[in-house]
Amino acid sequence: MRIFAIPSLAVFFCCLILQPALGAIGAPKSVDRPAASRGQVVPADTIVTYGYDANGNRILESGFVPPPSTSTGTVIGTGVNFLGTGGADIFVRNPSGQVGVAETNSAGVTTSAVWLTNTNGSPAIVDNATTVIGTAQNFLGDGYPDIFLREASGQVGVVSQAPGGTLGVAVFLTNVGGSAAVVGSGTTVIGTGVNFFGDGNRELFLRLPTGQLLVVDETAAGVGVANLFLTNGDGSAATVGIGTTVIGTGVNFFGDGNRELFLRLPTGQLLVVDETAAGVGVANLFLTMGGNPFVVDQSSVITSTGTDPTSQQPRFVIRNSAGASQTYDVGPSGAATLQ
Repeated sequence: MRIFAIPSLAVFFCCLILQPALGAIGAPKSVDRPAASRGQVVPADTIVTYGYDANGNRILESGFVPPPSTSTGTVIGTGVNFLGTGGADIFVRNPSGQVGVAETNSAGVTTSAVWLTNTNGSPAIVDNATTVIGTAQNFLGDGYPDIFLREASGQVGVVSQAPGGTLGVAVFLTNVGGSAAVVGSGTTVIGTGVNFFGDGNRELFLRLPTGQLLVVDETAAGVGVANLFLTNGDGSAATVGIGTTVIGTGVNFFGDGNRELFLRLPTGQLLVVDETAAGVGVANLFLTMGGNPFVVDQSSVITSTGTDPTSQQPRFVIRNSAGASQTYDVGPSGAATLQ
């Protein structure tokens, strides 16, 4: 299996699909639909044209694009917090090839949705073999959320999204030597990190179809300079279930000089794994609070780790989906205490 690159985003990104006329009778009337606000799942500033049927009932004639959903497109992947509401994302491709995303809350209610466009305003188009294999926040360093795309050949590309659904920077990931970064079908991006390898680069955490975790060390130019297949202490593959995500990394959290992975399990509980430089997990610590599992929302991010200067206990800082940061100290048994 080769990990990482891509020539040009030639396929990515052209033609807004409009609802066909519904056979309106009589002179149509144009009505300005109110601009969408957070929580509405309709495009903003669209002119909606209505006509009237033989019975005088007003009907939609043209100019309206239904928002992205499983009923307006084919699902091509999922992600987390791509639209900034802290929810789960569903990416769809409509019949014209345009990509849209709908974000839902924990109750399954859609809180935001948008059809993606290019910087020139044209629809963001992909072919029917391209899939979304994950999302991230600021992987490209421009401050925007990112989409990871896998083309039919297995090539992986990263595209950032500026506010309003406009796609910005696009990078095809490569291997050392310039060959394309390729992943197999079923491989997903479950998180990103910074400086896990100690070289200042960013990292991609991939879940292979077998469940094994693979870490790819990526330069700012999108070149994968190192791959590390994580294992357990007995040499077996370190695997995670579907729904587990990497929400951050740390250094010397256990006081042994190793690096750490902070995993959010499908239940929401936080698990810290102590990793050697060779990628061997030598300790697992399931965090608790008040005797219960320490649970975080799916958009939480570990922003830093360190040591309490007084108690010398390990500590971490976490930012939740609302943007609020909190500091916790952790005891030997994994009991977290809010500071």
